[in-house]
Amino acid sequence: MRRTKFGMIATLAAVLAAAPALAQQQRQGQEAREHNEQEIQLSEVPQAAMQAAQRALGGVQITEAARVTVDGRQLYELEGKDASGREVEVYVTADGTVVRRETEPRR
Repeated sequence: MRRTKFGMIATLAAVLAAAPALAQQQRQGQEAREHNEQEIQLSEVPQAAMQAAQRALGGVQITEAARVTVDGRQLYELEGKDASGREVEVYVTADGTVVRRETEPRR
């Protein structure tokens, strides 16, 4: 019985110790999938994608654009800063489908 408790505690400790490393590895994997990125001029973004991004960002002035490949899909990454100065970005398809919106965390 005592051995079983020790084994369970050791296993739990190993899992808890590995969790941060696993989370970091997942973030790096996501970044690697998004790594294929080419900066482009705002004028090169399809009109439907730009309009969808402007709606999703709600008044943020878009200042940067890139064509990215995420999981084999070509997307447009559009970035700007919100009223509090935090960087915001949105990923949209050429036809204007919003895939993801991100806001830099508060510091």
